[in-house]
Amino acid sequence: MVAISGDFDFQFLIEELAVGAQFNIPYIHVLVNNAYLGLIRPVATRI
Repeated sequence: MVAISGDFDFQFLIEELAVGAQFNIPYIHVLVNNAYLGLIRPVATRI
């Protein structure tokens, strides 16, 4: 199995990783640092 996700997305994939490990499924994950989490701070400080 191969997955590609951004930095914010990764936190939602933990269950899929656990199932893959449980059934011994080979897994490659490409994590793209698209700095999405960094966008939250400027918005929050303006509020």
